[in-house]
Amino acid sequence: MAELRPIIATLIVDKEAQAKFQRLRDRYYPAARTPAHVTLFRHLPEREPEEVAKRIREITKGIAPFPIEVTAPMSMANGVALELHAPDLIALRARIADEYSAHLRREDKKPFAPHMTVQNRVTRRRAQRTLGSVKGSFTPFTATGEGIALWLYMGGPWAPLDEILFEG
Repeated sequence: MAELRPIIATLIVDKEAQAKFQRLRDRYYPAARTPAHVTLFRHLPEREPEEVAKRIREITKGIAPFPIEVTAPMSMANGVALELHAPDLIALRARIADEYSAHLRREDKKPFAPHMTVQNRVTRRRAQRTLGSVKGSFTPFTATGEGIALWLYMGGPWAPLDEILFEG
């Protein structure tokens, strides 16, 4: 029997926004980690990855790419993130969460607050310095949500499973 791997779902954003996210991530996040991303779910059911991809494709059918306001850097307990204002994303995530409600783990059941992590797992002092630096150079911008990427968690690195683009 094949080893089961958790499925992670992230938002696909337009190339320009992804490049901005990645520049910040490269500056403040440990090297050789996952690329910059907006996490939607950390652990979707792993038993049938192809079925998860198929169902999410069905849920997203008819959804067009949508705007995401990248509003401000924000403090996290031991890190920094970019806050996202994205009503369409929140609604879509809620639909997927409803579909998998019986299978979601505690972290994925929490209220969804869209963000892109710039830095985490550092001291509060270091996080505050980073927050000041990012705030000093940050200009709000609009990104576009273009789809959902599904990944298999490989005990550290992630392996791509599927990309589901919004075609509306």
